[in-house]
Amino acid sequence: MRMTSVIGFLLKICTRPTKIDLGNDRILNVEPGVTVAIPAYHFHHDEAYFPQPDEFRPERFDNGAISELTKRGCLLAFGDGPRICLGMRVGLLSVKMALLRILSQYKIEQTKKLSLSSDSGLGMYLDGDVDLRYTRIELSK
Repeated sequence: MRMTSVIGFLLKICTRPTKIDLGNDRILNVEPGVTVAIPAYHFHHDEAYFPQPDEFRPERFDNGAISELTKRGCLLAFGDGPRICLGMRVGLLSVKMALLRILSQYKIEQTKKLSLSSDSGLGMYLDGDVDLRYTRIELSK
């Protein structure tokens, strides 16, 4: 969900006067009522937060690192704040159970390599169809 963000950016409405440090002695004052677009895809691909951001490395989330990244606002797979996705836990559990069921019964192989297209502002998309070969695993009885 970090590499191929479903949502490229989140829209939030400012509820209190906020100052954002843009660096180089620049400050942005955001007034209540202003809509702010938070670029989740760009956070997820920023080398400052994720070294080698284009590499699939699940170990980066070991030992509680995922909660630390979420607290810092670097990982926004389900949004953040008081309006975080209500279905996050049910969605994650459902996907994990489906994957467990599939991976316990099938060997899955990618038949051709696909490249990611450029960012459309809404996230990354694959160039073409994903072709997978499923081979049923015969369990000995």
